Amino acid sequence: MLADEILVVGAGNLLQAGPRREVSSQSATPQVARLIGVSSLLPGEVSEGHIRAGSLEVDSGAVDRLSGPAIWAIRPEHVVILLTGGFLASVRDVIELATETEVPLEPSPDLVLRARTEGTAPPPRGECTFDIPSERLLVRSAATDQLVV
Repeated sequence: MLADEILVVGAGNLLQAGPRREVSSQSATPQVARLIGVSSLLPGEVSEGHIRAGSLEVDSGAVDRLSGPAIWAIRPEHVVILLTGGFLASVRDVIELATETEVPLEPSPDLVLRARTEGTAPPPRGECTFDIPSERLLVRSAATDQLVV
């Protein structure tokens, strides 16, 4: 996006307006998140400062005040592929895009995250490890649809 401020419109209605960084990191609704490129909104459960989705348990950072069912997301460019350590995932495909590579990661059979790398070699098919920086998570209460940052 090449703008200081953006307007997100869906079905002819203004959904959110504001500085690019704010809209990207604090999407007002799941629809806004999808429209600006968050490809996966995933169900999970928040408890004791962690979000659980399938067999994956991630430090939820600032959302320790939330408890119960949640919807969470992380943008593909914020998922970090590691050489060692981190969460283990299956890699079934590597998708070459113009200057980037997208890697669908499966930490468990019922959970698929996407990682996007730019200028680095993608992991081979098979297995790799990855990390999710807690400060990059987008988390919403599933009950109230309230964004928690």
